[in-house]
Amino acid sequence: MKSEKDREIKEILLRDLFSIKKDSLEEISEWLYEEYGIKAEPKEEVLKKKILSSKEITSHDIALLIIENGGYVNEQLWF
Repeated sequence: MKSEKDREIKEILLRDLFSIKKDSLEEISEWLYEEYGIKAEPKEEVLKKKILSSKEITSHDIALLIIENGGYVNEQLWF
């Protein structure tokens, strides 16, 4: 159940992240490689698949990336 909820949260956060970074998906691709060693084309669907399938990348990691890029994260997602 917990992993299902975390996946839902990750999907919501990815939607927000992609709206913030829609013109610079290369930066998300670089973040994935530098932080997790995951190579991915800078395409939204490819990035989404790689991030959602990784057990290492948490919803909190995505939230932090959103905040670092000037976005807002609703903390109620985790409650």
